[in-house]
Amino acid sequence: MKTRQFVTIIGLAAGLGTGLPAQITVGVTEVPAAKDRVVISVLGVEYTREEVDRLRRYLPPEFRGQTQNMTNKSFLESFGFMQALAAKAKEEGVLELEPYRTQRQFNETSFLGNSYLQMISSSMKISDEDKQAFYDANPNQFQEVQVSAIY
Repeated sequence: MKTRQFVTIIGLAAGLGTGLPAQITVGVTEVPAAKDRVVISVLGVEYTREEVDRLRRYLPPEFRGQTQNMTNKSFLESFGFMQALAAKAKEEGVLELEPYRTQRQFNETSFLGNSYLQMISSSMKISDEDKQAFYDANPNQFQEVQVSAIY
């Protein structure tokens, strides 16, 4: 089986004064598929095919939906572009500017809390007997009411 090797080169806009990446050039060649083969290099950081596959597999749901129909080439171009933008933001100290500093702190707290809840809830095993015992011990939490009108 063969896969495509992608090499991303980031070029900065000359004369625009923004320092934003102007283009991403991707060269594609056929090479034997190997999990440990470097398939992309972004700003000097090399990623193997296995790392790119893992990145795509574990994207947050909101991004997974956006990228599921992208080719590897399109995905890697977008990934390289965002990596370049993130590096530029760090270089210019965006993380220390408001409102970005506060937003990042909130997002990190929210992400860590939700990740932990997801981790522990996915490892919980609750038996049918335990569910029934909880239901029987807490009938007020499972009452049904009918509403004829809301004013």
